[in-house]
Amino acid sequence: MGRPLPDGVADDGPRPVQRRPRIEASRDQVLDTAEELFGARGYRGASLQQVAQRCGFSVGAVYLFFANKEDLFAEVLRRRGGRLTELTRACVGRDAPAIDVLVEWVDVVIGFHRQHPGFGRLSARMVAPGGSEEFPRSLGIFAERRDEALAPVVELIVRGQRQGTIRAGEPLVLVRLLSGLVTAHHGMDPALLGTSVVADDEEFRAFVRDAFAAPR
Repeated sequence: MGRPLPDGVADDGPRPVQRRPRIEASRDQVLDTAEELFGARGYRGASLQQVAQRCGFSVGAVYLFFANKEDLFAEVLRRRGGRLTELTRACVGRDAPAIDVLVEWVDVVIGFHRQHPGFGRLSARMVAPGGSEEFPRSLGIFAERRDEALAPVVELIVRGQRQGTIRAGEPLVLVRLLSGLVTAHHGMDPALLGTSVVADDEEFRAFVRDAFAAPR
């Protein structure tokens, strides 16, 4: 008899077509649970034991999918980060005035984090002052890739400056400033942090437009 699968099904025969959906579902369950715990408790405050317990698995079952906690955390970031990058590219590629697209991108980011609140809380933790000190140094590559993920938005800024719809300024600096504003909005989003100070979405969109539109 083979090694038990995370859901308790024994690996006792060559039935990969039947087992694969269960294996993938179990892996996704671990990722979903880890995302929620890392977002709520931070990297140091969450453990593989806690993840396994919430999933109803043994810790050994989690090790079937991930080498260690750092590996699990990295995959949580890759999964959502990769999808958000895809959504960003699709949004900024729209044929419309760049300032309009920029505001739409802000909506995409806010909506994505609300759809995945555990990841939203985790993102807020990572970019908060001193937040990077909580995470393994080996994961610093994800911070370095932040500018890479924002590259399509930088291109959008450049396009808007050529159109005359987006204000002048160094594009990367403008994008970092905008990213910081969106992060601040996350901090006032009750769907993510339960804060008593709430930023109205419509007012925030208007603020972004006023701040980044070219003067008339």
